[in-house]
Amino acid sequence: MYLTVHAASALGIITFSHKPLLSLILGIIMHFLLDLIPHDPLELDQWMKKNYWSRFLTIVFIDFSALFCSLFLLNLFKPLPINWNFLAALIGVALPDVIWGIGKIVELKILEKFKKFHLWVHRLLWPPSDIGWPYALLIQTATFIFFFSLFIAFIKK
Repeated sequence: MYLTVHAASALGIITFSHKPLLSLILGIIMHFLLDLIPHDPLELDQWMKKNYWSRFLTIVFIDFSALFCSLFLLNLFKPLPINWNFLAALIGVALPDVIWGIGKIVELKILEKFKKFHLWVHRLLWPPSDIGWPYALLIQTATFIFFFSLFIAFIKK
């Protein structure tokens, strides 16, 4: 999932958890639960094969830009609770992908094991690159809307 979708899940987490440590742990768990949903389009895998590093960095830049833009826009719609609980949930949902990205750059044995686990979660229910780009975008958009709706429905500000 894109970090934007994971960030929306952080909004869902803070509707039910009000303790930062619990929100951090739930964020990490939620990250892997979301990664069980098929979301890796075949076209992206094919595109990444050529000029891997420049395209990898492009994806990272787009992903983080979309994350910050979506948080900014969401904040305009309904003020986000910028507090330790929200930050802990946000760190929790983003941390596995950040660790995975570091593992793509730095070769450490523990990061290799984490990357294998992360890939295993992605492929646990579905073969790699099983869906096309339109379906991947639809799945991620629906997931984003679901978690943002939880936030709108349950957070009073």
